[in-house]
Amino acid sequence: MPPPALPGRGLYSAERGARSEAARSAPTCRRLGAAEPGARVTAAGSAGQGDPRPRGQPQAVGQRSPAPSEAPLPGAPAAPHPTLPPSRNLGQVDNSRGRRPARAVSAARPTAGNGEEEILPHCNLQVFTYTCDVGKRENVYLTAERVRKEVGEVSVLVNNAGVVSGHHLLECPDELIERTMMVNCHAHFWTTKAFLPTMLEINHGHIVTVASSLGLFSTAGVEDYCASKFGVVGFHESLSHELKAAEKDGIKTTLVCPYLVDTGMFRGCRIRKEIEPFLPPLKPDYCVKQAMKAILTDQPMICTPRLMYIVTFMKSILPFEAVVCMYRFLGADKCMYPFIAQRKQATNNNEAKNGI
Repeated sequence: MPPPALPGRGLYSAERGARSEAARSAPTCRRLGAAEPGARVTAAGSAGQGDPRPRGQPQAVGQRSPAPSEAPLPGAPAAPHPTLPPSRNLGQVDNSRGRRPARAVSAARPTAGNGEEEILPHCNLQVFTYTCDVGKRENVYLTAERVRKEVGEVSVLVNNAGVVSGHHLLECPDELIERTMMVNCHAHFWTTKAFLPTMLEINHGHIVTVASSLGLFSTAGVEDYCASKFGVVGFHESLSHELKAAEKDGIKTTLVCPYLVDTGMFRGCRIRKEIEPFLPPLKPDYCVKQAMKAILTDQPMICTPRLMYIVTFMKSILPFEAVVCMYRFLGADKCMYPFIAQRKQATNNNEAKNGI
């Protein structure tokens, strides 16, 4: 007997780490977006870090998977539904029981290189694209209204927008600090306010917050980034408690906190060389797979790798000086300094090239 299908869910996401919106077994689907977990998002945000490039508007991409219309030949054996691992399934819907097909809308920064892949036959996808600056609440509300009119109500919201300034506190321009807070933290308020009311009415939905391990513990040199991620973790936890207090058990929440993801956002970040082989940067596909598993199983929180749970626990019980010693042993106390130096050198090179 095939496993029961999950209800179709709409998806409003911000990047490659965006979540699948429906059943485990379903008609084939396509892997969308070359944006890695943490790519710059507009309209809404899903695994990893942020966009290393502050320029450009993110792009929203959506898909719809209608039920196949082909009927099986008389006497032919029924073909099983093709399935893919979670990391390969961005949007899949099982319409075998006559349910209304779900629609997905996501926001992601287009990237060159490993773009869309594995377009399987009989999928007949429909794509919706939107551009939105999530740092501006008016843009978020207007884009959300367009999504509702053109696609339908959204029941799955994946907040994944992220940027980083790459400057020490006293060298960081005020506008970059404000931008980091608006995109990494404030945007979660605007997207949630835009889509949560409908979820509350029907007591059904899922809100996914892609934060960072730097939202659980911090390091030197990225004060603005850590503050924004700590803020969004607090926002997510408080929202989860509010939904429980309101007895809205049909609305699920998942917090995703990955370690350093190999997207280029923090290029140059290094821990102690003897420790690096045991704690290398995470591959984007791995982060997507882990996040997808957590979302599909309604897991409240997922840290990747699991060592992050131990670090968070030790930070909570050890004295601050002991935590400092642990950081120094791991080389995590100044791990961001090479990244900041590279970012500063790149900025100087650009200024020299432009004659500034």
